[in-house]
Amino acid sequence: MVLVMRWLFLLLALLLPVACDRAPDEASLRRDVEARLAAAFPERTLIVEELDRHGHMDTLDGGRILHFKARLRFERAADLGQWGGPNAQLLAGVMGAGSTGIQGLTQGGNREGDRLSVFGTLPYRREGTSWVVAATPGPAGRAVAGPPGQLAGAERVLAALAETLRAAPSNTSPSGARVIEEELEVARRNIDARLARLKEGYPLAAGPSGGAYARLALALARDFERRGGTHLEVLASAGSVENLSLLHQGQASLAFVQADVAALAAAGRGPFEEAGPYRSLRALLALFPEHLHVVVRGQDPARSLADLAGRRVALGLARSGSRVTAGLVLAAAGVEVAEPPGADAMDSRAALAALAAGQLDAVMLVGAAPFPPVVEAFGASQLRLLPVELRAEALSEVGIVPLSLPAGAYAGQGEVPTVAVAALLVADQNLTAAEARRIVETVLGRVGAREREPLALMVERSNAARGLSLPLHPGVTDLVR
Repeated sequence: MVLVMRWLFLLLALLLPVACDRAPDEASLRRDVEARLAAAFPERTLIVEELDRHGHMDTLDGGRILHFKARLRFERAADLGQWGGPNAQLLAGVMGAGSTGIQGLTQGGNREGDRLSVFGTLPYRREGTSWVVAATPGPAGRAVAGPPGQLAGAERVLAALAETLRAAPSNTSPSGARVIEEELEVARRNIDARLARLKEGYPLAAGPSGGAYARLALALARDFERRGGTHLEVLASAGSVENLSLLHQGQASLAFVQADVAALAAAGRGPFEEAGPYRSLRALLALFPEHLHVVVRGQDPARSLADLAGRRVALGLARSGSRVTAGLVLAAAGVEVAEPPGADAMDSRAALAALAAGQLDAVMLVGAAPFPPVVEAFGASQLRLLPVELRAEALSEVGIVPLSLPAGAYAGQGEVPTVAVAALLVADQNLTAAEARRIVETVLGRVGAREREPLALMVERSNAARGLSLPLHPGVTDLVR
């Protein structure tokens, strides 16, 4: 009996700290959330009215992520759809709310007294016996695929194709494997586009699932459906360069692209040199800004782009929009860097990990701030952002304009001068004037709509002509000014 009691006391001693260790408590969590909010919105546009702690999750590295629900109140009228300064995208980042964790944002601006419901997260790490806020992001938005089709004929074709792939020699060359992947991807996109046209809708070439383009495309598609208007069929892709190829080939009717990439396509330059000028490419409207981030290690001596001359810099994936922007900016600054072999095969997270490990000296990438890969990297390593300061007119003809990264977007960083490129909605001129007008009217006619996707809040009439690098489609010239 005595032995049993000893075991029970030992078990209780082990379990009691676990059961009682709910730190940080709700008061500490609220204080930390308020501090992050005040840093990002120093004019006290928003205040925390209520905050409830909803448990926590311990991470493998010894950290802890706290979940909470908060109610925020607007102390003054504000439009969080602005391109520069504090906006809804920044709010979602600092609150760890992901892409759909905020309810109550209003297209065209919120009024004084309006309230937002926020389902957020705040990560912590241990420092000695204390918990301190870590600089890692909240949940990322995810695109959820629908159920597979139940067509018996299609299933038979897929089964036959699977047999063909299984019968391929195990020593198939890398070039042969790429051919197979490319042909399968082309077939998938053709099916998506044809099904969309059967539904009398418009295939919209967006971007990688879960990325900024895909999230905005899905938000707009849902809104179009609710309003009983045009059907948009969102097509996944690798991004701007591929989107323009899909549009040019007629596999998409609409596309999201970076303004600078669109300008190169229209001129037949850069990655479009072989295809030649895309003379019938037209802009419908500008959507939101994507900032250029130039990231270096915290102790690196570089203080400007010029200090990267001759050094190891990753410019982005081959044929990516980020790579196009990085190349244009470096050329305008007169800086030549030495990109290591294989760097053009690294995505954002891989390149930032290589930077932290000392295998690179800098990483250049483009994304709407706060850009999740950069937020994650700042939470894991001592990094900082280099300012990018060019003459305003240096790259304006391709849609690259000065636009600072807002303070609070990344841990330890104040406002950082840089440039941004507008994300555009584009179409071929063969889209009729009536179709183009109906699409843009639907997009811009959403004032007063409640939004959950922060990027969608930036799509408004006052921003529609910002950073355009193409002629407008003739059907929308009076709508976009």
